Amino acid sequence: ITKGKYQHIEVTNEFEFNIYDEGKAYPIERFSGGEIDLANLVLRIAISKTLSELSGAKQIGFLAFDEVFGSQDENRREEIMQAFLTIKEEYRQIFLISHEVDIKELFEYCVEIK
Repeated sequence: ITKGKYQHIEVTNEFEFNIYDEGKAYPIERFSGGEIDLANLVLRIAISKTLSELSGAKQIGFLAFDEVFGSQDENRREEIMQAFLTIKEEYRQIFLISHEVDIKELFEYCVEIK
């Protein structure tokens, strides 16, 4: 999602989160709100994949995300959408809940609740 800007996220035994930037670990608090939200997003995907592998499931039924685009700029929104397109074959459904009106055209199916 970051196009290689950040190499990986580490979760320590004490449940502290570090993001690697140019090979050096930094505490998650060093990063902006949008970057922290992005880290939370990729951690949720990683946890779902790990749980799937541990359970022996070949495919997870669905992923659900609430408001993952709100703190992201237009470029990062596009990168997140590209990441979802990359992983969509691994999941039967990916649910995204958002109040961001301008992203509706990026989805194949959309349910609007008023």
